[in-house]
Amino acid sequence: MLLNDMMLTRIKKILEINNIDLVLDVGANIGQFSKGIRENGYKGKNVSFKPLLNRHKLLSKNAIQYKNWVVAPQMVIGETEMIINISEYSYSSSLLPILNNHIRPAPESNFIDSEKINVFYLDKAASKYIDEKIISI
Repeated sequence: MLLNDMMLTRIKKILEINNIDLVLDVGANIGQFSKGIRENGYKGKNVSFKPLLNRHKLLSKNAIQYKNWVVAPQMVIGETEMIINISEYSYSSSLLPILNNHIRPAPESNFIDSEKINVFYLDKAASKYIDEKIISI
């Protein structure tokens, strides 16, 4: 998803008003969201998750220049090991099959490859990034 300035301004306000100091960016692609919030003033910690090897490498490269931006190991948020279907248009990559109904209107989303990926529940994947002292129910 591409974020415009108005959306980023709203997100920044939401983070500030709610004193949010940890953002989990699940399915981060190459880090557009995290980069956007950082360039709009977010200073807290954010953790990005991405399963595709080539996108994970680009994500890691983009994150390295920012303080408090961590890229989790390559994984999907879920519960087991699975095969991910890789689309030429990376936004369309999915654990689900890439169907002709999707490809017809968006030919760039065609299937190009698959790879085996690790899948973890979000609470387990994020636990090492969350300061237990700040969590209260």
